[in-house]
Amino acid sequence: MLEDPIKRRMFVEKVNDTIEGANVDHAGFSNALLNSAREVCGETTERRQRDRETWWWNEEVQLAVREKKLAFKR
Repeated sequence: MLEDPIKRRMFVEKVNDTIEGANVDHAGFSNALLNSAREVCGETTERRQRDRETWWWNEEVQLAVREKKLAFKR
């Protein structure tokens, strides 16, 4: 998102506003970057695990998978 010149400018301004005039250490600078990025770019939700495509499995494969899962639980 920071390839967009408008978003990039907003990000730089927010970081500069946060650290301007303050004695900022590494953690403070890091927090300023992260918080500014969250405000300008937003956050994504956690990715779900990809659903396994089981519709093509025949009965033999389904039985083998079921037995494997039971063996693992034991």
